[in-house]
Amino acid sequence: MKQQMTRNEYAREMECDFDAAIEGAYYAEGIAEAREQGRVGPVAVDKLLRLRAYCDIGGVTNKADAFAMWVVQFVGQQIRVLNYY
Repeated sequence: MKQQMTRNEYAREMECDFDAAIEGAYYAEGIAEAREQGRVGPVAVDKLLRLRAYCDIGGVTNKADAFAMWVVQFVGQQIRVLNYY
């Protein structure tokens, strides 16, 4: 089956890997790579730096495309995503 399926399909279906990407998930491989490199993890708010919020109001005709908001801080060269709603 490993030869007939993509790596993500096999991980999801045969190994019950809930972190495996869904087909068509654009950023899945990049996020998986960032996790492997230790670039994804808990971060603390720096109370001396400005919080920024970025919003996507979603689609009007598609109820599944809902409002989304990211709260971030810029710390040097890092963009720290603190929360997502």
